[in-house]
Amino acid sequence: MASAPASSSETCSLDEHLTCSICMEMFEDPVTTDCGHSFCKKCLDLCHEYAHLCPMCKKPLSRIPDVNIVLRDIVQQQKVEKIKEEDDDIYTGEDIYTDQTQRGRRRCNTLGRGRQSTRRETG
Repeated sequence: MASAPASSSETCSLDEHLTCSICMEMFEDPVTTDCGHSFCKKCLDLCHEYAHLCPMCKKPLSRIPDVNIVLRDIVQQQKVEKIKEEDDDIYTGEDIYTDQTQRGRRRCNTLGRGRQSTRRETG
């Protein structure tokens, strides 16, 4: 008998599954260990220098696995989707700005109020 599907609050998002548990970023050149855990290749390389164990379950690792190309492609597709979503949000007028955009906006607002000093502060 099939069980009822889990509610969205009980399931992990795709982003969570595509996040390295070492650097907490989306995978970069993901590798999957024999025990089934995935990490960024650089992150696992760094951990492997200190201990030849899986960082998650501590099972022995004999070597660093090759890049998991299927997982790499899924991560790339997810990154593309996020960029598209951000572009859609900006297009629809939502206030999504980078720090650089915010600084530029403040500078434009300052310049728009008259001839105030635009000299950069050095520090």
